[in-house]
Amino acid sequence: FSGMMKVMGNAAGAFAGRAEVAVARVDRAFRGLMTPINSFRRALNSIGLYVGIWLFIRAAQTAVGVMMDFEQAQVNISAVTGRTIKQNEALANQARELAVRYGEAATKVSELQLELIKMGFANKGITPVLEMTPAIVMGARAMGADPSELAKMLGADLTAFNIPTSKANDVIDMYAKIADLSAL
Repeated sequence: FSGMMKVMGNAAGAFAGRAEVAVARVDRAFRGLMTPINSFRRALNSIGLYVGIWLFIRAAQTAVGVMMDFEQAQVNISAVTGRTIKQNEALANQARELAVRYGEAATKVSELQLELIKMGFANKGITPVLEMTPAIVMGARAMGADPSELAKMLGADLTAFNIPTSKANDVIDMYAKIADLSAL
């Protein structure tokens, strides 16, 4: 019995030795494979860092560009009205508020306000412009129109048909209904 145990023990020992050699070979091959993978991972991390920095810089540039465009629109309004930006603060505040509320760019809102001012709706104060602007923004969003173009159209109709600016909502509603019917 002990002879047989000795043969089995020797066979198990030989198997363990060969298995150990095979596992060591696999381990070396795996480590050899991991070296290029780790190098590639480090390269991707570096690229990711640079891409992240680039995206951050682009976002900052875009934000600065938007602010500059808004300020330029405010300067344009001041040039037409002859008032300072501080005096036109109500228009700027309304533009920011409508931008947040309706998702329209504040610059676009300022541009439509400028169109209304150029058409003479601010000759006796900016109240008519402040009254008409929300209706135009909502109408433009509903109809998928450019707010400045809609402001020109509304201003022309109000002037041509001698409609008071307080009725701007009703006129925009008619535009929307006409756009809806023509879409059908």
